[in-house]
Amino acid sequence: MEIWSVFADVIITLWFERDYCQRGKGAQPSVKRGTQNYHQPLDDRCKAHSASLKQAPSKSNWRYNWQNSANSLCLSSSNLEATKSQANMTAQAAIDQSGEQGTMPTMQVKVWRGDDEGGYQTFDVPQRENQTVLDVVTWIQRYADPTLSYRFACRVGVCGSCAMTVNGRPRWTCRTHVANVVESGRIEIGPLANLPVIKDLATDMSRFFEKWQDANATFSPTKTRHDPPELISPSDEARIEADEAIECINCGICLAACDTVRWNPEYLGPAALNRAWSLVNDVRDGGQTERLKAVASDGGCHACHTHQSCEAHCPQGLNPTASIAGLKRLTMKAYIRGELK
Repeated sequence: MEIWSVFADVIITLWFERDYCQRGKGAQPSVKRGTQNYHQPLDDRCKAHSASLKQAPSKSNWRYNWQNSANSLCLSSSNLEATKSQANMTAQAAIDQSGEQGTMPTMQVKVWRGDDEGGYQTFDVPQRENQTVLDVVTWIQRYADPTLSYRFACRVGVCGSCAMTVNGRPRWTCRTHVANVVESGRIEIGPLANLPVIKDLATDMSRFFEKWQDANATFSPTKTRHDPPELISPSDEARIEADEAIECINCGICLAACDTVRWNPEYLGPAALNRAWSLVNDVRDGGQTERLKAVASDGGCHACHTHQSCEAHCPQGLNPTASIAGLKRLTMKAYIRGELK
């Protein structure tokens, strides 16, 4: 597994450097990221990188430790102010170089920079037809400021990793068209709310998944691989109850939109409780008693105020509030039967 991880890192690095090399020559802003100096011409950097690939890669070079590097990713407020004007000039130079000056309209994009104590930085970005917010963020990272940090993967609304706050509303940026959100030629893009900011638009999702564990929202099998598989009819009542809940892809938008999470950090949140609801309706699962105890505790399903912000913002059209209401009914029945204290 470690060998494949090293191989994947090499391929990804080669691909991005190849894309970087093909964008042309010239000097970049004097901004350092890692050990690369972006004041060095692109062709020289590509040659230097090609030479370095001939050396045997070590584990420390190709394995990325998120925990140890999180602090080094954060920009201070002074650095933000120092690079603000420089980034804007670089973006304008990219527009001029591509021949879009005077023919392509631009918009002002405010992007969050730094960690939780950071601030917004403004970029002038070309506005095109059929342009998504993720396209805008990618343009800024490629042409204006290569130190901008954000997440994305599939770009087609499947993985949910590109979720950000756009004009105050959590959205999938790959499925959000600029034409639908731009206001007077301006857009504001920030990280998801209710989650710690690692750097810029990248949030720490650790607590999001830890809430799953707190809700005991993990499958507890009752059979082994040697037993015949459980046959579940699509018309089964429990299967129908869980049908919608299993479509969650863990993008974190419901958590970012939840007012209760903002008021009560111990609240398990819509995603974890929605997952718990899908499992209590799974006849193959054997951890129902412990799960009901977990979701009935402080910060569990009874802490939900039924604002339905999660349902209003879910890109999948799911309704975690309905799942939470189902958990409330089940825990109350269990309490009446004496199964919960």
